[in-house]
Amino acid sequence: MQVKFQVKAIKRITCPPKPYVVGDQGPENGQIIALDMVIQTTPELAESSYPKFTLSGYDFKYIAPNGTTFNGNLQTWAAFSCLPDADTFPSNGMGPAEKVVAKVVLDVPAPHGILVLKTNSLQAGGFEYTF
Repeated sequence: MQVKFQVKAIKRITCPPKPYVVGDQGPENGQIIALDMVIQTTPELAESSYPKFTLSGYDFKYIAPNGTTFNGNLQTWAAFSCLPDADTFPSNGMGPAEKVVAKVVLDVPAPHGILVLKTNSLQAGGFEYTF
């Protein structure tokens, strides 16, 4: 395994207003949530064809409690610009043997559901989180 995950919490958050943004700054899909995560890469990542691990809102999909998959974008401007860069996953990704404590912010259509994390960087195929 090249990447280890721990989701400590999934909670609804309110983004602070941005003085440089004009107009509606609220969520586009309905709710802004943050996943508090601890992510650790192993030294074996250096031996892979792409020795970097990246993670963003584009790696997630939302499934409603009734089983319907949301077709929209979870990585909206509201989600992307919600937190200071120091609180979010590194935009340049992670190399081998690194550990990151960060938040991934998503704009979801409802306060509850299932998040599916599936990225080509994961050997395990993916994970599901109910919130």
